[in-house]
Amino acid sequence: MQQRSSFLIRISRALRQASAVRPARVIGALVALVAYLAPSSTAVAQCGPRWITSHLDGMLGTSGTVHDLAVLPNGDVVAAGSFIVAGGATANRIARWDGTVWSPLGPGIGDSVYALAVLPNGDLVAGGSFISAGGGLASRIARWNGVSWSPLGSGMSGGWVSALAVMPNGDLIAGGSFTAAGGVQANRIARWNGSSWSAIDLGMNGEVSALAVMPNGDLMAGGSFTTAGDVVARGIARWDGRSWSEIGGGFSAPTYSDPVRALAVMPNGDLVAAGEFTTAGGVGMNRIARWNGSAWLPLGSGVNGWVTDLATLANGDLVVVGGFMTAGGGTVRRVARWDGASWSGYGTGVDSTGTAVEAVVPIASGGFVVAGEFFGAGGVVVRNIARCLGTSWFALGSGMDSYIESLAVLPNGHVVAGGNFTVAGGVSARRIARWDGARWFPFGAGMAGGGVSALAVMPNGDLVAGGGFTTADGVTANRIARWDGLKWSPLGSGMNGPVYALAVLPNGDLVAGGAFTDAGGVKADYIARWDGRHWFPIGIGMSFNVIALAVLPSGDLVAGGGFASAGGTTVNQIARWNGVSWSPLGSGVAGGGVYALAVMPNGDVIAGGNFIAAGGVTVKQIARWDGTSWSPLGYGVQGDWDWGVESLLVLPNGDLIAGGEFTNASGSWAKRIARWRDGSWQALGLGTSSRVKALAALPNGELVAAGGFTFAGGLVANGFARWTETSVPWVAQPPVAQSSSEGETVTLTAVCASGYEIEGAVAFQWQRNGVDIVNGPGGASKGGGTVSGAGGLLTQTALSTTLTITNARASDAGEYGIVFPNYCGFSESAVATVTVTAPCPMDLSGDGTVGAQDLAALLSAWGTGAGDLNADGTTDAQDLAAMLGAWGACG
Repeated sequence: MQQRSSFLIRISRALRQASAVRPARVIGALVALVAYLAPSSTAVAQCGPRWITSHLDGMLGTSGTVHDLAVLPNGDVVAAGSFIVAGGATANRIARWDGTVWSPLGPGIGDSVYALAVLPNGDLVAGGSFISAGGGLASRIARWNGVSWSPLGSGMSGGWVSALAVMPNGDLIAGGSFTAAGGVQANRIARWNGSSWSAIDLGMNGEVSALAVMPNGDLMAGGSFTTAGDVVARGIARWDGRSWSEIGGGFSAPTYSDPVRALAVMPNGDLVAAGEFTTAGGVGMNRIARWNGSAWLPLGSGVNGWVTDLATLANGDLVVVGGFMTAGGGTVRRVARWDGASWSGYGTGVDSTGTAVEAVVPIASGGFVVAGEFFGAGGVVVRNIARCLGTSWFALGSGMDSYIESLAVLPNGHVVAGGNFTVAGGVSARRIARWDGARWFPFGAGMAGGGVSALAVMPNGDLVAGGGFTTADGVTANRIARWDGLKWSPLGSGMNGPVYALAVLPNGDLVAGGAFTDAGGVKADYIARWDGRHWFPIGIGMSFNVIALAVLPSGDLVAGGGFASAGGTTVNQIARWNGVSWSPLGSGVAGGGVYALAVMPNGDVIAGGNFIAAGGVTVKQIARWDGTSWSPLGYGVQGDWDWGVESLLVLPNGDLIAGGEFTNASGSWAKRIARWRDGSWQALGLGTSSRVKALAALPNGELVAAGGFTFAGGLVANGFARWTETSVPWVAQPPVAQSSSEGETVTLTAVCASGYEIEGAVAFQWQRNGVDIVNGPGGASKGGGTVSGAGGLLTQTALSTTLTITNARASDAGEYGIVFPNYCGFSESAVATVTVTAPCPMDLSGDGTVGAQDLAALLSAWGTGAGDLNADGTTDAQDLAAMLGAWGACG
């Protein structure tokens, strides 16, 4: 680690020196450093084959339950709980959301966090069941000052911290199940004055789960206790600075329930308490009640399940969250609003199979954030945390919000992903999106009515998408549509059922397979051909769904799926079309269907699926057809699920990649993805955490895998990840040619592909004519303009870099490129030509050419200073000679 850190330090130092010393051959120094370190075993291990992801590929929300939320003074939201990943970042139990990305708070916390509070100076306090924070001891409570974690004295013992509140004087109150604080007996509640802990009277005889501070400074505590100090206090108590007292007779709840879990103070000073109680002050109330200073009052008919948290919005509305499904008798699904008179919900609420919603907090930018253990909100896929604005819900993260089911690579190397998602890399992209190596882009308004299951690139570069959708960018396109680079258009009237597979024939015709029986108004059972104007059946079609297609070197078509016959002939899930008729491949496969097809360089067909026999030979979910007979690939693949092999890809070097739901290949461990090379199966690192449904190869040789996984190679990857053999970064967007006049500003932009922060940041260095550029006057050429942005380090969230030359001079013209080095090596962009045109003083008319108009202007100014070209004070014969010498130039 020390050697690798030293390498990055030397990169940074070299780049800084490049800003001050001219000329500097920084890249030469970087390459030398890479060469120097390459022989080390650590470098080889880090720079060999591995999975690559970025924060944009990261999961939405968190990897585990969120127990509490807090808002920092700058508006950032902090989430804490039992998770270890937030977005694409490792974040042990606590993380910050800045509105765009998640980031950890140092090394995080060693165990679950249940409560958060923000001190008057902006420091954050976390309480829970942990005994360490930031790598140091911190017993159940710790403080984050923006840079590091520190304990609050010796913390708590005997139990955990589950509630925090800040008093008007800045003192911190902690509640929970603990029995000591700072070595002092403190039964379930204690005060921190900035230097030491103290008990608050005798404390409680049960857990303190909620705290609130009233407008007059009194402290309210709620929980499962029945005494506070030496008085009876059933579930709620008030501390006035001298003693504890019960409020209005307290609460009762079913056995083993927490009477009070949440407290909130309304704008008018009323207190709202909520939890699992069924009576308040002896009166029946469903889990929520309001104290007006003299009595407990119901909020309508309450809610039908437990309440875990409360928040008051700027308009005075109360947001209530928990495990309930109805409020006031209406369906609200775990999140509800009380406007002072009635209950209402927020969209379709929150979907959960866990502990539902545990925390809610208003945010300055509008609406509120809820968190807990759930997977959907308002019909939007989220993970454990979501934002509500009005009645609309949004995920907090930037990856895909649902499965990717198909991939394609455009001629320019960009990857297209199709599936059921509506968000890609933080960008709204309904069911289809394009990735340029660093960022995601939508295709118009995308698809509606269903997902995208298949993609194909036509010979002219147009993209065709098939699936279950019924509109594309608002245009009716039944299950299939074409993108010409600007807009979507239908292919005839489309299909009457989903499209699962697409293939392009050598003559440019498109073949679609799926669950349809009609294509363009023509009977076409499960497969059809598009010639650019019309749909045609392929023979009499199949007896059931077509799921996979492949084109042989001869131009023949192979189809696989769940069908038993093709063209009326028994084929058993796989068949060949020779342009005239369907024929079987031997006796086909048995025991399951064919989900994926690939053609090897020698023309052999590989079929994958969940079948157990091919041509009468026992196989495990994958087999090879050599034109005559079937054979297994090793011992095949298998796993705990019956999805088997769902995707196949042949790499340019002839290797075969298989993806699916399997967990081993030929008896060896291989999680959901494996490579067939030289007659045997190989795992690709740690594989993925769930199904691989689509595969693609990038022009630089990298493999793209997509599907339903959340981890790839142990890294967070929300269904999209890459396998690299070198770990060397590549240029996602090279600079483009620029043309300007002297005195203007020249800007060049380039983007590095994401995910290459191997042991540190990726560096960048701009060059002109192969020579490193430096910052400052004349940084690109002697006597040239002033340069900024010549070199430096990229960040994970800022992969774009811009070179700026202000007051550009003619000498700054040239071929400009950029180099992106990391620990493993470097890549260079294609160069962009920059032209800087010098002004033409003889062109008095400004038409770009010295001619008759300029001569007329000169003669009209004869004897004056108006047409003085040689700066001698008058327009005379010398100026005329200069003009005639430039005649026809400057154009």
